[in-house]
Amino acid sequence: MKTYKGLLLTAASVFLFSCSEDFLEEVPRGSLISAEELGEVGKVNSEIGNATVGGIYTTFYTSGSGGTTRHSDFGVKSNDMNMDMLSGDMVLGAKRYGWWSWNSELTVGENFTSTENYIGWRFLYRVVNLANLVVDGQGGDDVVPETDAAKALMGQAKAARAWAYFNLVHLYVDDIHQRDQLVLPIYTSSTENVAKSSLGEIYNLMEKDLTEAISLLANFQRSAKFEINADVAKGVLAYVYAAQNKWQEVKSTTEDIVLSGTYPIMSSSEILAGFHAVDNHSGIMWGTDITTDNGMNLLSFWGHIDYYSYSYAGVGDPKNINAELYNAMDETDVRRNQFGPTIFTAGPYAPIRKFYREGAAPDFARFGGPSSGFTSDLHYMRVAEFWLLHAESAAEIGDLATARTSLKKLLDLRVEDSSYVDGLSQAALSEEIYLQTRIELWGEGKSYLALKRRKGTVVLPSNHLDFPGRQIPHNSDLITLEIPEAEILYNPLINEQN
Repeated sequence: MKTYKGLLLTAASVFLFSCSEDFLEEVPRGSLISAEELGEVGKVNSEIGNATVGGIYTTFYTSGSGGTTRHSDFGVKSNDMNMDMLSGDMVLGAKRYGWWSWNSELTVGENFTSTENYIGWRFLYRVVNLANLVVDGQGGDDVVPETDAAKALMGQAKAARAWAYFNLVHLYVDDIHQRDQLVLPIYTSSTENVAKSSLGEIYNLMEKDLTEAISLLANFQRSAKFEINADVAKGVLAYVYAAQNKWQEVKSTTEDIVLSGTYPIMSSSEILAGFHAVDNHSGIMWGTDITTDNGMNLLSFWGHIDYYSYSYAGVGDPKNINAELYNAMDETDVRRNQFGPTIFTAGPYAPIRKFYREGAAPDFARFGGPSSGFTSDLHYMRVAEFWLLHAESAAEIGDLATARTSLKKLLDLRVEDSSYVDGLSQAALSEEIYLQTRIELWGEGKSYLALKRRKGTVVLPSNHLDFPGRQIPHNSDLITLEIPEAEILYNPLINEQN
């Protein structure tokens, strides 16, 4: 594997990448300046650094950011869908076109030659390398920039790098609790091949990056929600702590977010509004406002999830909620209304009122939307996650009063009566928080994280197309991606799977 040492001068042009299979050979070298030149030019023109950070954010939603032309390759949300399916909480309603069938058939985790293993790896290490360009351009990891503008660039880059490693750990490491195992290569600069580092070393890097990012972003006022600010960095750090079961640190970090009052939980009407307008919901902390200029088409989250567009979901491959998870909702739970039947699936399991395109309401006409030019937004993080994480951490350390209060803060907006929470034992309360996490954040890529940090077992639902009722432990190869074939071939320092 090689890493690139340059930068295109605009964020969009980051995607004029080479067809080379050298994993981190990102873009044609003829269009580049070096990391060293970036540092020199950046002293005069801060737009250079801004363009590179912009390239990170463009990578998050652009089809092909995982290095392929496959219709399952579209950045953050393809990552989220992958994790939801691996968790068993999202299942295919049919396999007419075949996309995501590898997850339903449990084949990708045992076949390192599968392209799906390559997509996640390539996308996440692309983010790492773009972040490293910014860090190198500022003088390297140990430099503390002097101006607020430079601090903002460095902070966003370090937070993005940590976010990428966090996702790599969850997707490519069977057991995220064995700190001594050698698992993934660490790149903190534009260097050549490196061998695997231990899981503990990667966790340490993530914590360092995020702690520094929070400080660097203290005075940063972002222009839009697609940018990482200090609160988003705190959110990622809370997840990093949770993955290690550092519950006291999770509790204090999530308190900084939820008690600030900056981000109210989405109301019962907001969670039925389609999740397609990030600026309309203050409870959405991080996401991208998509416009027609972004050229989004079927190769996108909306192309796979929206029943009302001329999309995969509408034409024949709906992505459904786990039937048992749906049935576990209280009868008064407003979130039951996020789901309903389609002609392609038996039962009320398709997310026809959770995820739908901008403009679908009020008619909700099948095929009423386009197959290209989507303008529906993409959200990556919302405050409800941290009320739930706060409750989870409090329950784990025995602070049951706080755990109940934080859980009810969410439930009071979802069900008619949350008083049942008051009588739950510590173990039962912990399980209830896990259940509510799966329900509230369905389709948002978070159930898989909870499964792994809690060392849970997947029970595939009765509406699973291939293996209904099958039980799979959190550390099984069946639900963990493999280091892809190209990495094994092109990096001589890595020659075995995790």
